Amino acid sequence: MWEVISTYKSVQKSMKRLKTYYPQLDELKVRAALSYYECYPEEIEKKIAENETWTPGTLKAHYPFTPATEK
Repeated sequence: MWEVISTYKSVQKSMKRLKTYYPQLDELKVRAALSYYECYPEEIEKKIAENETWTPGTLKAHYPFTPATEK
């Protein structure tokens, strides 16, 4: 769910552009994600912030068998 909201924010809250990233989601599912975010913004913002801290190094530290490369 946080992925949809993160993308929605990155496309300046454009439903049309969001649909290009998630063609598999119908409008009802997208609206459900947006409604959930409206009710629980702190939870979603926390997940988005956590995701933004990941680097190839942290990925490799958490999942050593993942073929991540550090730059």
